[in-house]
Amino acid sequence: MIVMAGLLLLGLAQCKKEQTPASTGTEGVRITLNVGPSAGSGTNGSRVVVDPTGNGGDFNYATVDYENGDIIYVGYNGACVGLLTCQDNAFSGEVNITETVAGEHLHFYLLGGKGFTPQFDGNTATVNISEQATNYPVISYAPSKEAYNGAGSYTAKLMNKCSIMKFNVTTPSTAAICITGMNNTVTVDFSKATNDNEDNGFSYSQADNGLITMPAKDENNVTWTIVLPQDELAAGEEGSAYTEGYTGTRPLIRAIESNKFYHEGDDVIALTVNTAAVPEGAINGKFTINGGGDQVYFSKGNLQYQASTSTWQFATNQYDYIGSANSNISQDYSGWIDLFGWGTSGINDYLPIATCWQPWSTSNIAGDYNPYGCTFPYTNNLNSESGKADWGYNAISNGGNQAGDISGRIAWRTLTNAEWDYLFSSRQTGKTVNGTSNARYTEATINTDGSSVNGIILFPDGYSGPSSSTDGITFGAINNTSAWGTNCTLAGWQTLEAAGCVFLPAAGNRSETSVHSVGSNGYYWSSTYRNPNTAYSLVFSSNSVLPQSDGRRNWGRSVRLACPAE
Repeated sequence: MIVMAGLLLLGLAQCKKEQTPASTGTEGVRITLNVGPSAGSGTNGSRVVVDPTGNGGDFNYATVDYENGDIIYVGYNGACVGLLTCQDNAFSGEVNITETVAGEHLHFYLLGGKGFTPQFDGNTATVNISEQATNYPVISYAPSKEAYNGAGSYTAKLMNKCSIMKFNVTTPSTAAICITGMNNTVTVDFSKATNDNEDNGFSYSQADNGLITMPAKDENNVTWTIVLPQDELAAGEEGSAYTEGYTGTRPLIRAIESNKFYHEGDDVIALTVNTAAVPEGAINGKFTINGGGDQVYFSKGNLQYQASTSTWQFATNQYDYIGSANSNISQDYSGWIDLFGWGTSGINDYLPIATCWQPWSTSNIAGDYNPYGCTFPYTNNLNSESGKADWGYNAISNGGNQAGDISGRIAWRTLTNAEWDYLFSSRQTGKTVNGTSNARYTEATINTDGSSVNGIILFPDGYSGPSSSTDGITFGAINNTSAWGTNCTLAGWQTLEAAGCVFLPAAGNRSETSVHSVGSNGYYWSSTYRNPNTAYSLVFSSNSVLPQSDGRRNWGRSVRLACPAE
C-alpha cells in the first residue's frame, strides 16, 4: 500500500473550490500499488479512500481519482529501475532489479504526471512544468518503508516536492496568464537517492526565463498554479506577468517551500497584469524607437486594403501576407492587397501635382507619388503637413476603426527611417537570447499549418520569453543574418508572440503589376523621403538586414504600422 499526503492530487483536484485541506503530513489518499508482478494484496488499488484527517472523521472532500496515464518512476541502488502506470486508479508495472543490495529501499517519484514527460540523461530525469494552462503537474517522492527484498508488499507515503499557490487576478481577460522568473524545472538524480536523505536527488532551476503558463482567471478572479521551492523573489526581479492584450510586472513572490498550500492571507499574490492596456489591433510588446525613450506598439499584422469596399485592415496573423495575388491590384479588384506605393493612403491631400495617391496606384513614374503636391524636390515626409498621406491616418477596421482628427493626429503611423534604424541597430532590450545580449531581432522561419514563412522576429524591450532553444523554438543567430536560422513551430511562435514579439514576413515587392521575391525578401516602407524618386525602407533577405535602404516610390511594398505606447 502507498499513502499519499493530502496535498497530492487531492489538493490539485479541490483547490479551485478554496477548501482547506488538513495540515501537511496527514494521510489523505490511500491506494494499493503493485510494485512487482506478484506483489499485490488482492485489491489491485482499484479503490481510492479519502480520509484527510487520518482517523476516519467526516471531511468535505469527494473521492479523488488519479488520471489514467499518470506515471510513478521507481529508483533503486542509484538508477531508475522501472515505472508504474496508472490505469483505473491502480498503479502497476514491473521493476528491473538485477542485483539486490542489503538494506536498500525502493524510491518512488511522481514526476509531473500525465502530460509531463521527464527527459532522461544517464542517472538523471528532468521535467519542465511550464505549461499548466490545461494540466497540473505533481512532483512528489517517498522511499519505501521497508527495504527491498524481492516480491512482496511495500509501504510508502508520498510527500509533495511542489506546492500550490493561489493568485488573485485583476486582469479582465479570459486568456491564459503567463508569469516569469520562477523555478519551473525539476531534476532528479537517482544516484543521490538515499534512505535517510529527504532531498533524495531533487534540484530546482529556471528554464526559458522561468516561464509558467497558468489557466485564465475563474469566475472568482482567481487562478491556481503549481510552484516549486525557491527563495523569495522581489518585485521586478527577472520576471514579468502577461496575458493576451495586457502586460505588467511580476509581483513580489514570497519564499516557497515544498508540500505547502499558499491560499489565504499574506500567502495570496495579487497578480495585476493590466498596468497598461494595449490598443485594439496592437501586439503587447513595447519597442523603443529613439534615444529619447519613446516607445510604440506594432500592429498585429501587415496593413491590407480592399478596393471594392474601401476597407483597411490588419492581417489576421503576423505571418500572413497576400503574395503574388497583389498582381491583381486595381480600382475594381474585390480581393485584398498588401503591397503599396509610397504615400498611397487613399486621401487626396494638397493636389494638384500628386496623381498617384490611391492604394491601387501602379504608375511607373516614381515622381507621381508625391502625396502633398509640393513642388520639386518633393521633400515632404508622409507624416509632415497634415499627416494624411500616412496610411495610419485611415480608419482601420480591426485597429480601432478611427481616422486621424482634424489637427493631424493619427493613432497609427509608419516609422521613420531613423526609427527603423534605431530599432534594429541601437535599441537596448536588456535581455540575452541564445547567448547574445540586448537581443533585438533574429531571422526566422515559422512553420504554420502546412507551410513555412520566412521573416524577422523582433524582440520587445524587456523581453520575457524563452532565452534559449526549447520545445517548438530553435534559435539561430541573434542581431545578425542567419539564412532564417531561427525555426519555430506554430506553438513555438505563439509562445514568442505572447511575450510581445513582432514578426515581419518576407512578403516580396511589386513593380507595376509584377510581384517578385515573395517569401525570400521583405520590404517595409518608412515615412521618410530620400529624393524626388525614392523613399527609405527596411529591406531584408536571408543574408542581409538593411534598416536604411530605399526604393522607388512607385514600387509596392509592405506597411507595418505602429502607435504610441503611453
